[in-house]
Amino acid sequence: MTDPQFDERDIGAPQWPEIPRVLDVGLVFGAANRVLMSNYGTVIGAMRIVVLLAGPLSLVGGYIDAKLVGPNAIIKPVSMLLGVFVLGPLYVGPAMLVAMRYRAGQDAGEASGSIETIIIGYSRYPTVIAIALIISAINWGLIIAVGLLAWAATTGVGLLAGGLVAVVLGLPTYVFMIYVYVRLGFAMLLSVDPLGTRPTALEAIRLSWEVTSGHAWMLF
Repeated sequence: MTDPQFDERDIGAPQWPEIPRVLDVGLVFGAANRVLMSNYGTVIGAMRIVVLLAGPLSLVGGYIDAKLVGPNAIIKPVSMLLGVFVLGPLYVGPAMLVAMRYRAGQDAGEASGSIETIIIGYSRYPTVIAIALIISAINWGLIIAVGLLAWAATTGVGLLAGGLVAVVLGLPTYVFMIYVYVRLGFAMLLSVDPLGTRPTALEAIRLSWEVTSGHAWMLF
């Protein structure tokens, strides 16, 4: 998949090991364990670097939020902004490293565990951020919709009705949010794949939705 022009037919290109038609949890965990054990030092080293970089930033964000909105605030703006615009791309690196290690027929240096691989999420920063914002917008849209319905029920009928609406709609909404995350969770990896087609944010989201088709509930 080296053609710089996006083509959905590239989904079927022999870039990855053949995926069995029927997947089960044991098969997936077994493959993941083999990749981790054969690359344990590299993966753990990458995770340590990510933790060393993300830890202090998270502490600083939490401290600023505590000063701005209080330590018990539900919405913590600084931490949320850091999570999307700074830490989000950083977390792509270790996942991409494992994916590269899994890929069959990879170049010797493709997944060397270098700092370039670890920070690969920043190589296409605008696209990665756009994907994160789209997914966040979907989730927050669902949360706000349920909140407004619960508020309307509370105002029009009573507190008990509002609580009932929140419970009845809240649980399936939460499950659906996880489902959406599972279906779109590969979009960032597809967008930064050095052997990929360098898709736009919307193309990467569509690709992620397609490659998880038929496997969503098992991944869930």
